Amino acid sequence: MNILKWFKQREAWGGVVAAAIAFLGSWSVGYVSDGKAMDLLKGMLPSTRFMCASVMTATSTILALILTLISFTAQSDKHLKSRYFTRVKQIALLACTGFIAAIILLLIISLPIEEASEKLYPFFRFLYYFVLVYSALLGGLLVTIILKLYRAAAAVIVLIDPDADDTDLLVDEEPEDSGDGE
Repeated sequence: MNILKWFKQREAWGGVVAAAIAFLGSWSVGYVSDGKAMDLLKGMLPSTRFMCASVMTATSTILALILTLISFTAQSDKHLKSRYFTRVKQIALLACTGFIAAIILLLIISLPIEEASEKLYPFFRFLYYFVLVYSALLGGLLVTIILKLYRAAAAVIVLIDPDADDTDLLVDEEPEDSGDGE
């Protein structure tokens, strides 16, 4: 996926805005000393674990729903353009990425930091900022996935709604023969 082309899409900007809001929240905390970083890290670990579990649940559910979405569109009388299936493929890729990223973050924060010695305190400052940035990016990724999923669902509505006339998504029907013999 070309990164410049990806950022031209509206959904990507929704994720960027969500991540930026999270970055601003962490920036407002300011500089954190080594000892304070460990205390802050201990305080944020439960909510980070919950966020990782939520992202894993959401992305695995989205992947299952994508299979249903593909099955539904395959059985429809109307046919969608390949751009729609490219969008669904992007959603699946982003959902897999989000699932794997959440597992990695969950593994990182599962380290028993309470048992660490004081000589590791400088590492915890790095870990604190890393978890903040990683969590912000994970949240932004989930917002992007949800926005892309919304657009894909809106396209499927075109298949169901008899009054929907969205020629931008539907494959043009073959023109019928006018019968004048030419």
